Amino acid sequence: MDIFHEQLVKHHRTAGDYVKIVGIIVGALLLFLILVVAVPVLVGSAVGMLSSICLLVGVAVLFCAYYLIVNTGIEYEYILTNNDLDIDKIIGKRKRRRLLTVKVNTFEDFGIYRPEDHRERGYTSTVLCCGISPGAGDPYFAVFEHASFGKTLLIFNPDDKILEGLKKNIKPWILSKSKK
Repeated sequence: MDIFHEQLVKHHRTAGDYVKIVGIIVGALLLFLILVVAVPVLVGSAVGMLSSICLLVGVAVLFCAYYLIVNTGIEYEYILTNNDLDIDKIIGKRKRRRLLTVKVNTFEDFGIYRPEDHRERGYTSTVLCCGISPGAGDPYFAVFEHASFGKTLLIFNPDDKILEGLKKNIKPWILSKSKK
């Protein structure tokens, strides 16, 4: 029987994200005002073409600010197809990037994530792709050897369907070890 499950996990904005957004807004508005008001006043109204160019550049700055703010919205999509777990990062609901693909039966360790258990393990890379939100549930971890990343620690928030599908393909001794 084939297994196919998808899950979308929204990364809720943190205080740092809101600070970035405010900084982008303030910077864009200051730059817009400088371009549209200050430059034509300092140069003089004799150069009418410069005022038009400054207005166009100012509008472009505002558009770029909007684009940067929208790109702070991040979601992760987990796709479990039989023994393959694919994780994609979706930026601004328009740009998708594959973070990794891993065979579930290659997991060396799996369970509920507790940071203190992984401090001194010496992973080559860590892939954090879980939503930060109240009620998101406990994050899980998986450790595996990846061709590109080496010894990898994956931290993610699978729902019940994804967990059930994962547990069908994870080696039994790893599952029994994770229940302790």
